[in-house]
Amino acid sequence: MKTHKVLVMNHRNSNPHGRVWRGIVSYLGLMAMSLVGLTLQGCGSGGDGGGASGGVASVVTSGSVGNGPTTGTTVPRFAYVTNENENTISIYAVNATSGQLRSLGYVMGGAYPSVATVDPSGRFIYVANQSNSLSAFTINGATGALTAVAGSPYAVGSVPTSVSMDPAGRFVYVSNSSSNTISAFSVNSTTGSLTAVAGSPFAGGTTPIALSVDPTGHFLYVANSGSNAVSAFTIDVATGALTAVVGSPFVTGSGPRGVAVDPSGRFVYVANRSSSNVSIFAIDAGTGALTAVGSPVAVGGGPRGVTVDPAGRFVYIANTGGNTVSAFAINSTTGSLAAVPGSPFAVGTKPISISIDSSGHLAYVANNGSNTVSAFTIDGVTGALTPVVTSPIIGTRSGPTTLAMVSGTAPVQFMPKFSYVANPGVNNVSAAAIDSATGALTAVVGSPFVVGTSPRAVAVDPNSRFAYVANEGSNNVSAFTIDGVSGALTAVAGSPFAAGTGPRGVGVDPSGRFAYVANAGSNNLSVSTINGTNGALTAVGNPIAAGTTPTSVTVDPTGQWAYVANAGSDSVSAFTINRVSGLLSTVAGSPFAAGASPRAVTVDPTGRVVYVVNGISNDISVFTINRTTGALTVAGSPVAAGTTPVSITIDPTGRWEYVVNQGSSSLSVFAIDSMTGALTAVGGPVATGGLPVSVNVDPSGRIVYVDYGNNSVSAFSIDSATGALTVASSFGDVPPFGTIPPAIGFNPATLSFTAQQGGTNPGAQTLSISNTGGGTLTWSASANVAWLTLSPTAGTGNSVVTVTAITGSLMAGTHNGSVTISASGAIQVTIPITFTITPPVSSGPVVPRFAYLTNENENTVSSYAVDAASGQLRSTGYAIAGLYPFSVALDPTGRFAYVANQSNSVTAFTINSATGALTAVAGSPYAVGPLPTSVTVDPSGRFAYVVNRNGNTVSAFTINSITGQLTPMAGSPFATGALPMVITVDPSGRFAYVLNLDSNNISAYTIDGVTGALTAVAGSPFAAGTTPRAITIDPMGRFAYVANRLSNNVSMFTINGTTGVLTAIGSVAVGADPRGITADPTGRFVYVANNSSNTVSAFSINSTTGVLTALTGSPFATGTKPIFISIDQNGHFAYVANAGANTVSAFTIDGVTGALTPLPTSATVATRSGPTSVAMLHGPAPVQFMPKYAYVANQSSNNVSASVIDIVTGGMTPVAGSPFAAGTNPRAVAVDPSNRFAYVANEGSNNVSAFTINGTNGALTAVGGLVAVGTGPRAVTVDASGRFAYVANQSSNTVSAFMINSTTGALTAVAGSPFAVGASPRGITVDPMGRFAYVANAGSNSISAFTINRGDGRLTAVTGSPFAAGASPRGITVDSTGRFAYVANEISNDVSVFTISSTTGALTPVGSPMAAGINPVSVTVDPTGRWAYVANQGSNTVSSFTINPTTGALTAVGAPVVTGSIPASVTVDLSGHWLYVANLASNDVSVYSIDVMTGALTAAGAFVGAPPVNGPFSITATGVLQ
Repeated sequence: MKTHKVLVMNHRNSNPHGRVWRGIVSYLGLMAMSLVGLTLQGCGSGGDGGGASGGVASVVTSGSVGNGPTTGTTVPRFAYVTNENENTISIYAVNATSGQLRSLGYVMGGAYPSVATVDPSGRFIYVANQSNSLSAFTINGATGALTAVAGSPYAVGSVPTSVSMDPAGRFVYVSNSSSNTISAFSVNSTTGSLTAVAGSPFAGGTTPIALSVDPTGHFLYVANSGSNAVSAFTIDVATGALTAVVGSPFVTGSGPRGVAVDPSGRFVYVANRSSSNVSIFAIDAGTGALTAVGSPVAVGGGPRGVTVDPAGRFVYIANTGGNTVSAFAINSTTGSLAAVPGSPFAVGTKPISISIDSSGHLAYVANNGSNTVSAFTIDGVTGALTPVVTSPIIGTRSGPTTLAMVSGTAPVQFMPKFSYVANPGVNNVSAAAIDSATGALTAVVGSPFVVGTSPRAVAVDPNSRFAYVANEGSNNVSAFTIDGVSGALTAVAGSPFAAGTGPRGVGVDPSGRFAYVANAGSNNLSVSTINGTNGALTAVGNPIAAGTTPTSVTVDPTGQWAYVANAGSDSVSAFTINRVSGLLSTVAGSPFAAGASPRAVTVDPTGRVVYVVNGISNDISVFTINRTTGALTVAGSPVAAGTTPVSITIDPTGRWEYVVNQGSSSLSVFAIDSMTGALTAVGGPVATGGLPVSVNVDPSGRIVYVDYGNNSVSAFSIDSATGALTVASSFGDVPPFGTIPPAIGFNPATLSFTAQQGGTNPGAQTLSISNTGGGTLTWSASANVAWLTLSPTAGTGNSVVTVTAITGSLMAGTHNGSVTISASGAIQVTIPITFTITPPVSSGPVVPRFAYLTNENENTVSSYAVDAASGQLRSTGYAIAGLYPFSVALDPTGRFAYVANQSNSVTAFTINSATGALTAVAGSPYAVGPLPTSVTVDPSGRFAYVVNRNGNTVSAFTINSITGQLTPMAGSPFATGALPMVITVDPSGRFAYVLNLDSNNISAYTIDGVTGALTAVAGSPFAAGTTPRAITIDPMGRFAYVANRLSNNVSMFTINGTTGVLTAIGSVAVGADPRGITADPTGRFVYVANNSSNTVSAFSINSTTGVLTALTGSPFATGTKPIFISIDQNGHFAYVANAGANTVSAFTIDGVTGALTPLPTSATVATRSGPTSVAMLHGPAPVQFMPKYAYVANQSSNNVSASVIDIVTGGMTPVAGSPFAAGTNPRAVAVDPSNRFAYVANEGSNNVSAFTINGTNGALTAVGGLVAVGTGPRAVTVDASGRFAYVANQSSNTVSAFMINSTTGALTAVAGSPFAVGASPRGITVDPMGRFAYVANAGSNSISAFTINRGDGRLTAVTGSPFAAGASPRGITVDSTGRFAYVANEISNDVSVFTISSTTGALTPVGSPMAAGINPVSVTVDPTGRWAYVANQGSNTVSSFTINPTTGALTAVGAPVVTGSIPASVTVDLSGHWLYVANLASNDVSVYSIDVMTGALTAAGAFVGAPPVNGPFSITATGVLQ
C-alpha cells in the first residue's frame, strides 16, 4: 500500500505541529513533512506563512539569507521595534515593494527600551533603555539578526528617552530626561563599541526628552519638555563634544516632545505635546541658532513623534492623544507647513513615533496603546498616506515605542531549500532538497534519518540550524542539527528528550529559544529551552494543562502567545509566553470554543488573526487576537470548507489561505481581508486526488505543496494577483517515504454519563471505531473501572462498541474512567469517560460549605466543613484571632471573614474557597472603639460596621474588594445609644440598626450608598424591651425582630421601606435570657436562642402583618447556655452555639412546619472554649472530601511507602520515588491537616523524620535532619490547626511537643517539652478541635489527658488524669464530633469508650468495654462519626462497630473481617469510602470498601508494591476538599 505523507511549510517564524481530530482520527496522515532552508535574498529568513499540517504530521520552512538582484537604489531591508513594556526588540523583514513587515522574531534588550537608532552604515543599532543604559548591537547584514556588542550596555544618565547619531556614524548622543543631561559617545567603526566623549555628560535643558543631529553633523537639537524650549549645540567634528549655541535655548510650544531636522539642514520641527502644535524654526547654517518661522501649526491631540521624509518635502507628526498622523507639505523656501489633503490619517491607539524608509515610499507608525504598527505607502506627489495593501496593521509585542530601519541595495526574497518528512511507519525522517525554480524534491545524501517511535510532527528553529521531531509512540522528541549546505541531519547529544504522553505537535518560538510540544495523551504542553549552541532541549517547569487531546501548537509571529487546538474538547487553548523563561501562563478566558474536532491552528503573518480547521464540522473558525492579552474573539460565523478539513496554511504575504479537505480530496482557496481577517472563497475547491493530508506554501509564496495518500506530493503555482492555483508538477517516490500502518479512529472523543445516587443506570452510549490508516485494524477494547461495561470487546475493521455505565453504589460526585482501544501496529488510544452522580435530593443552586465559630475564651475561630446533604459539621481546624473574639461576619462573596475582638480590634481574613481555611489579611487587625461586640457587612460587600459597646459608637469601614482590607470611613465612628451590643443591615443595604443595652432602644440609620456613612433615621432611637440583645430582619426587609434579654420576649416591628422607620407591632414571650435570634431565608420562621433555659423558641411569621406565632413543639432543647443561632441559606439546617457546653447543636428544619429535629448524625459537635457566634459560607457545589495519598511506615526497611489512592476503586499506586528513607524502625506516620507535611516517629533511632509533601505527585522531600525526641518513639500526631506535633515516647514515658514552621514544616521543641505521661505510651491523638491531647499508656493501663495551649502548644494535665482504661491500651482516637474517645486494649481484647467533657477535656467511661478480636492494637472512626473500626493483631481481623450518636456506645456490625497477617494499623480515607489496614507480617495493605448505609466492610484488594511495603507498622491517608 502507498504511504500517506503530510506536508507543511512553516516559514522561519512558524511552528510546525502534529494534528489530530475526532471521528476520522489523525492517523490518516502518517508523515510529517518539514520544508527547511529558505534563502532570504537581501533579507533575514523569516515571515510567517502560518503553521499547517494534516493528520499527525507537520512541515516547516526555514533558511539562509543572501542578496537578490541589485536595484541600483536603496531599498528597505529590516525594521526594528523597541517594546518598552517587556524589554525586547522585535525584528522584521521589509518587503521593499509592498511595504509589508514580516516578523523575524525578537531579542532581549535592556529594561524599558524606549528608542533606537541605526548607524548610517546599517551595521550597528543603539537602543536607549529607560533603566539608565544604552544597548549596542551589531546587525547581520544578511539576516538582520542582532548580536550584543562587547561591553554593552553602556551607562548613561537618568531615564534616557532619545538617541541619535551624527550622519558620519562617529558619535552617539542620548538625552537623559531625569538628570537633564546629554550623554555623548564616540563609536568604534569596526566593533560598534562606545567610548564616552570627554566632558560627557553635557548639561541640557529641563527634562530633555528628544534630540536630533542635523544632516551636516555640525549641530544637535534637544527638545526640553520641562522648560518648553529647544537647546542647540555645536558638535566638535573631531571629538564629538557639545558646546551650547549662542542664544540657546529657543522657546517652543508647551511640552515639546519630538524634534526633527529636515534633510537640507535648514529647518527644525518640534512637536509640542501639551499645546498640540508644531513649532517651526529656521537654522542659521553658520551658528546653528534657531529663528522661529511664524506661529506654531496646530496638529492632533498630544503630538509626540515627528519626522521629515528623506526628500525634505513632507513632515509627519504622530498624535498620541488623537490616534492620528498629521501630514504637511514643506515650503522649500520658508520651511512653513501646509496640511496634506486628507490629513490627519487614522492609525492605531496611542501612536508614539513615525518612521519613513530611506526611499521615502513607506511610513510606519508605532502604536503604543494597541501594540501594533500601522504601515502606509506615501504618495510621492501629495505626501498623502494610504494603508499598504498587504498587512496594513502588524501586531507587535507589548508597548512598541519606535521603529528603526536598515536599508540596502538588494530587496528581500524568500526561497525554499530543504524539506523533512516524518515517517511513523518506519520511525525515520526523510530529507530532500527543494529546487527553488521548480519546487522539485531531491533526496538528501544519508536520508532517511532515524528518530523515535511513530514520529508525528517535525519543526525547524527560525535560524534553520536545528530540527525537532515529536515521537508519539516513544513519548519523546528527537533533536538534530541541520547541515546548512547539504540539509543532512545529525542527532544532538542527549537526544531524544522526554516529552509528555503521545506528543503529536511541536513548535519553536520565533526567537528560537523555546520549544513547545503538544502531548495528546496527557492533555498538556511540554516546555523546553533550546541551547543556542548545540540545539539541546532542557525542560522548563512542569507541563501545563491544555484541553482534551491537544494535537497542534503554534506561536504568534511576535512570540508572545501560543495557541493549541484541542481536538477532543472542541476548543483552542491560549497561553502567554514568558519572554525570559519560556514558561506558559493561561490567557484569561481560555480555552476558547472552536468547531467540532479542531485539527490544526495557525496565526496570520500580522499576528492579528487565528484560523482553526474543524475536521468534523467541516469549517474554519476565525478569531481576532487581543494584542494586549492574547485572548481570542470569534470573528463571524465559521467559514465552510470541504469535507473533513485537516490542514491549513497561509501564504507569507497574508493574502491567501489554503485548506486541505481530506474527505473530499480537494484544496479550498480563500482570500483574506487585510483589515478584518475574514475569508472569501476563491473559486471552487481544487481537486487534489488521493487522500490529501497536508498543505503548505513555500517561503517565497510561489508554490503550494499538497501531500496525499499515494506516496506523492503535488505542487501548485500561486497566481500572485488572485491566489488561484495551477497544477505545476507531481513527485513520486523521491525521497523514500515509509509504509502506512493501521491507525485507530474513534468517535466521539469523550463520553459523559449522568445519574442520581442510588438511581437507575443511565442510557447506554456508542463508540465508533474505524481504521484511519493502512492495512487491517484488529482491535480490542477495555475499561479501567468496574462501573463500565463494553460490548463487544474486540473486532476487526470498522465497528461500534456499546458502552454502559452502572450506577451501583457510587456516591455523589464526578467519577472518571476510560476506555482503551489497542491494535497491533497502531498507536493505542484512550477515550476519557466521565460519570456524574448527583445527590439523591437536590441541595439547590447554593449549598452550605463551611461554618465558622468565634471562641471568646481562647481567642480562636474554629472552622468546619458542612455536609450539604446531612448538615453534619466536620472540624477543619482553627485560626488565631484577636483577644476575646465575639462576633464573626462574612462578606457576600464568601471571600473574606471579619471578627470583632473585645480587645478593641477587628481581625480580617481571606477565605480559601476550596478548603475554607482562613488567612489573616495584610494590615489586620484594625483598631476600633472600646469593647466591640458585633460586626456585620452590608449586602453589597462594600462596607463593614462594628459596634463598640463601651464607646457607644459604630466604627465603619470600606472594604477593598480585591484584598479584603479595611479603610476607616469618613465620619467614623458614628454615635449610638447607651451600651450598643449588636448591629445588622437590612437586605436592601439601605438601613442599619443597632441595639442599645442600657437605653433599651434601637438606633436606626440610613446608609449612604456611595460612602457607606450612617445618618440617623428620623424618630430614632425606637423603644425596645428590656436589655435588647439580638436583632434579625426578615429576608424581604419588611419586619424586624428584637430579642430582649431581661424581659424574656421578642419585640416585633414593621420597617418603612422608604425611611427605615420602625413601628412596633407588639411582642411575644420566649424562654429565659434570649441572646440570639434569626429568621430563616424563606421569611417564614424566626428562631430565638434562650441562654438560661437552654432552648430555642421557634415561631412562624404572618406574611402580612409580621406577627409571630409559636410553632408546635417549641421550644426545642439545645446545649448549655445557647448564645447564637445561624441557618443555612436554603433553610434546611440550624446551628446553635452553646457557650456553656462548648458545643454546637445541629438541627434539620422541617420545610413545612419549621420544627427543629436534631441531626441523626453528629447532632452535637464539640467546639473550642466559649463559642459565641456562627457564620456560614455557601457555594454552588457541596464540599467533597476526596482521598489522595496514603503513607505507610515500614519498620523493617526504615522507610515510608507513598501511594496515590484511586478515588473510584480505593486502589493504591506507588508514587514515583517511593519508598522514601526515614530513620531506624519507623513506627508511626502522621500528616498535617493542610497535607503539606508528613512526620515519622523512628523508634530505633529515637527521632522524627520530617518531610514536605509534593501536592501534585505525593512525593516526600526530607525537611532538614532527623529531630531528636525521647526514647522509643511509637506514635506521632498533628493538632487540628497544623501548628503543633506530638510524639509519644514509649521507653522514656514522655510526650515530645513541637511547633511546626508553617512555611517549611520544620519542628521546634515547645517550651517545657517533653511532658511526663504514664508507663509505656503507645498511642496519641488530638481531638478535632485541637483543644485536648490523649495518650494511651500500655504499661499503666491508663489514658493521660492534656489541654493544649493554643498559643505555644504546651501541654497541661487535665484534672483527674490519668484515666483508667483496659489492659495494655495501644491505640486511641477521638470521633469527628470531639465528644467521644475510643481506646483499643491489646491484652483485655476490648475497646474502652469515653465521653469527653467539652469544658475540661476529662474522660468518663461509657458502660463496659466493648469486646473486640484478639489483641486489638489500633482503632479509627470514619469521618461521619457513625462507625468505628479496630485492627485485631492476634486474630488477623478488623472489627466493625456502629456508634450511638447520642451516647457514643458501640454495637458490633457483623463478624470481624479477615485481614493480612498481624494487622498493626487501621485508617479510613478522608471521603469515608475506604478502609486501609497495614499488615506487619504479610508486608501488605488490605483495602476495604465501606457500605455507606451499614458501615460493613467488603474486601477491595490488597496493595503489595512495587516497591513492596516492608514491615508496615502504621498507615495514614490524606485527601483534599473540593
